[in-house]
Amino acid sequence: MSTFKCYYLNASKIFSLRTRPATPGRPNFFNVEFKIAENVTKHLDPRGSGIYAIFFDEMLIYVGSFLGQASDNGGGNIIKTRWDKHLGTISMRGHKVSIGPRAFEKLEKSRLESELLHSLSKYSSDSLALHRGCVSSVNRVSFAADNWATFESFNNSTLERFSFLYVRCMNLPVKSSEFKKRILEVEKGAIAWLKPRCNKEIPSGLHLSKVTVKTAKEKILTDLMDDLDVSFRKAA
Repeated sequence: MSTFKCYYLNASKIFSLRTRPATPGRPNFFNVEFKIAENVTKHLDPRGSGIYAIFFDEMLIYVGSFLGQASDNGGGNIIKTRWDKHLGTISMRGHKVSIGPRAFEKLEKSRLESELLHSLSKYSSDSLALHRGCVSSVNRVSFAADNWATFESFNNSTLERFSFLYVRCMNLPVKSSEFKKRILEVEKGAIAWLKPRCNKEIPSGLHLSKVTVKTAKEKILTDLMDDLDVSFRKAA
């Protein structure tokens, strides 16, 4: 039977901020690096696998899954693989962030009035789409635009407004495509039920804006327990 470990940490316990000049030809505010904080493993085991959630001002904005490594369901590092990129794309301040042409075209057609979009429109689609492993989406850019008065001057106080929940699955088989499939199904169900604003699966305007840490944790943990325990019984 699977067991679970729940972690909930403020982003300031996980990351420190460092600025560096933006890549030439790209927005000058693409200049923040989210560096993994020293001693973070005292507070969090970053290995796989499990479901995580991101909060801003303790309200849910994103749900995702982490499946460890191809060779080991219980390996990898969720901070390096997922969370630093998410902060970069959700805030639109990451040094490596990019926006695909289709996403930016949708944003322009939305006629969203935003200082952020006005600034982005000054740059070529090629420079914005420069793929650097940190691709944003319509929903994430829209969220950043609504919070641009805060994110434009991203600092330690801004970082402290983000927090992370990670429900890590223990006792998983080292290699099992079936268990990874189950975790992805739980992720899909949690996104559909919790409707986080920054998930691309949620149509614009149909997100839930007041989902608390407690609600998200209960949903994710309950679904993992129900689904993975069934899997363990079948495998036994």
